Amino acid sequence: MNRPFDFLTAPFRTVLIWLIAVDFGFILIHTTGFLLHRAGLAPEIPSIFVISRDWALPEGFNYLKWLVIIAALLRIALRDHCGTAFAWALVFLMILADDSMQIHETVGWLIGEGAGLQAQFLMEPADQGELVVFGLMGLSVMLLTGFSFARAGSASRKLNGFYAAIIIGLGFFGVGIDLIHQTIVHFSERHPSAEFLKHVFALLEDGGEMLVASVAVAFTLAPPAIGSDIQHRMVGDARPDGRAT
Repeated sequence: MNRPFDFLTAPFRTVLIWLIAVDFGFILIHTTGFLLHRAGLAPEIPSIFVISRDWALPEGFNYLKWLVIIAALLRIALRDHCGTAFAWALVFLMILADDSMQIHETVGWLIGEGAGLQAQFLMEPADQGELVVFGLMGLSVMLLTGFSFARAGSASRKLNGFYAAIIIGLGFFGVGIDLIHQTIVHFSERHPSAEFLKHVFALLEDGGEMLVASVAVAFTLAPPAIGSDIQHRMVGDARPDGRAT
C-alpha cells in the first residue's frame, strides 16, 4: 500500500513542519490576544481565532485534518482492498463527528440528567456522562483495533499501533487534561488567577489535540521510512492471495 495520493511527494518531515507551523500560528495568535487583553492593551480575542471555540479557524483547521485522513484512508481501502484502512477511516469519521457536533457534550448531558447522577469527585452529572460517552467511544476503537489485529499481518498491526497511539494522545489531551483543568478551576474559583488558568488549560487541551492531529495527517499522507515500509508490505502480508485485510 503506497501513499494515498501520488501528487503529494513531500517527505513526512516537510508535511509535519508545515502543519505544525499553522498550528503554532493559531496558538500564538490566541496567546498574544489573551495576554494583550489581560494587560488592558486590546479587546478580547476575536472569536474566530479562539482555539477552544467550535467552528473557529483553529477548530476548522482540525476538522480539515480529520477529513483529509478519512479521504486518504478510504482511497487506500478502495484501491488496495485494505480493511484495516477502512476500519480506521470509520474511527476518524467518529472523531470528526464528535469534534464538530459536540456529540460527547450533548450525549453526556443527556446521560447525566437522564440517569439522575449526582455531583461527586468534583464532577458535575454532565461531566460524568461525558466520561461514559468517551468510554463507549474508546471501547468501539478497541474492538475495531482488536478485530484488525486478529485478521491483519504484522505490518498492518504496526499501522494499527500507530493510530492507536494517536487515539491515546487525543484522549490524554481531550480527557486527561480536561479533568485536571476542571479540578484546578474548582479550587481556584474566585481567585484572581482563575481566568488565566482557564485560558492556559484551553491552550494545553486544544493546542495538544491540534498537534496530535497534525502528526496523524503527516503520517497518513507521507509516512516516514518505517511507515513507508509498513505500507508497502501491508498488502502482501495480509492474505495469501496478496490482498490486504
